[in-house]
Amino acid sequence: MKLTGSLERVLRVFLADPSARRYGYDLMKAARLPSGTLYPMLARLHDQGLVTSEWEPPPDDAAGRPPRKYYQLTGEGIRVARLELAQAADAAPRADDRYSFALWLFDVEEGHGGFSHLFERGNRHSSSLGEESAPDILLARQ
Repeated sequence: MKLTGSLERVLRVFLADPSARRYGYDLMKAARLPSGTLYPMLARLHDQGLVTSEWEPPPDDAAGRPPRKYYQLTGEGIRVARLELAQAADAAPRADDRYSFALWLFDVEEGHGGFSHLFERGNRHSSSLGEESAPDILLARQ
């Protein structure tokens, strides 16, 4: 399963209460997805055995709203959803990584070649950025 941003949002909605049955419009609102994204995704999850679906019984009042189709994660769906979200969280860049990349990108765009200026003049900064604070690193550029 390829965990897209849309799929991640749907799985988080389901996992907020794994025993709850959710109908399509409710999932659309909660996951902030259009129907053209949500319903094909639910069909794929159903085909993979990760979601069950069933129509609610017809309402007594024939003039009322149409019946709703409810979706619910299966036991395997709960397991896979938790595993996929945990793996995505482990693979997500940490704040330090994003900060380091932003500094490197700024340096490259300024024509300095990344962090190379930190080493060319023999200063004490390391490439890990772990021990030095942001002001120390920025001062090293000057």
